[in-house]
Amino acid sequence: MSDEILDTDLSGLVDEQAAPQEARNFDLLPKGDYLAQVEESGKKPTQAGTGTLLKLTWRILEPAAFAGRKLFDNINLTNPNPQAQEIGQRQLASIRAATGVASLKRSEQLHNIPVTLKVRIKAAHRDRKGVDREAANVIDDYLPRSEFGKAPAAASPRQATAPAANVAAPAPATKPLLPWQK
Repeated sequence: MSDEILDTDLSGLVDEQAAPQEARNFDLLPKGDYLAQVEESGKKPTQAGTGTLLKLTWRILEPAAFAGRKLFDNINLTNPNPQAQEIGQRQLASIRAATGVASLKRSEQLHNIPVTLKVRIKAAHRDRKGVDREAANVIDDYLPRSEFGKAPAAASPRQATAPAANVAAPAPATKPLLPWQK
């Protein structure tokens, strides 16, 4: 500690009626569907400063056991890597479709509209720069509120569909017989 003398008088600065800070839970959410809404948003430069991110803070509404928990989302709006930018724009298109916001001009337009989030756990790993990353929740899809609580058998339009059961499988290719098999 420095030799500087600090003023210790807190007279008039303490709210005696303030409630204690709530305990915060940073455990990972289990894989599944969550009803959530954006409560904070804004854009900022990427870490490298070469692109733009849309930062979203989602507040869980349901299931009740996780109500109030937060998920953080970074979406690439612009990026020198075309694949990263395309992924980000597709994520944003999914969010717009889920919220019903067709023409997005300000991030606040996404606030307070409940949507269904499909969440998974990304395992702990070492990134390509050699940095060890802890396990984290990842949002895989954004669906309308009406999809919350539906059985997983109901496929979203973006999921691949299996071939119809009544379609005949192609005949296996036949190999020509070898001379001793004739």
